Amino acid sequence: QLPALLMLIGALACRLGIIPARMPVVGSTTPYVIARRRLTVLMGIALSLLTVSSCLVLVVRSAMMSGQAFSQLISILPVVLQKTHFGTIWLIRSAAIAALWLGWARLRTTDQRRFVLWMSCAAGVAAWTLSAAGHAAGSRDFSFTQWVDWVHVMAGSLWGGGILAVLFALWPLRKSSAHRAFVAESAGRLSRLAAGAFIVVLVSGI
Repeated sequence: QLPALLMLIGALACRLGIIPARMPVVGSTTPYVIARRRLTVLMGIALSLLTVSSCLVLVVRSAMMSGQAFSQLISILPVVLQKTHFGTIWLIRSAAIAALWLGWARLRTTDQRRFVLWMSCAAGVAAWTLSAAGHAAGSRDFSFTQWVDWVHVMAGSLWGGGILAVLFALWPLRKSSAHRAFVAESAGRLSRLAAGAFIVVLVSGI
């Protein structure tokens, strides 16, 4: 789940502020359009991985909590979802993933910033569920430790995910001298974001 969130949050950060939207047209299309399309593909891959891994985690955690064999989990899953803390958190994560899929479907046909913001909020909720379902939550939700863990996950995703997303988005543009200004500006923005996120990762990790 964490690698999928890392890729997703990194791609969203690229769409929001790393790749510059206003650059001169080169040939029949702009480098921004090329990068935007590749980021949309990366988001789809990350969402697919997040969806599948979340379902697998539900099955594995249900088996661990119930002590039942995987063949008997069909009758156990409703109880886990309705009666346990993990089940509640998993349902919240499922709602966040559904919202992410809706936003991604809209981004495939439009470039409106509001859908990127929508997905960013949903990704933040999905990241929060990782902290809420883990040891950081302790005996209660919304504890200080849980929020520190969430900040750590978000900052780490911005740092590592942003690097991966920029590499993926700019790969077709790396050898074109016409796109050099676009790549340079994107790299400069990534450098500033990664530096700030890395500091937050260190502080929250400590």
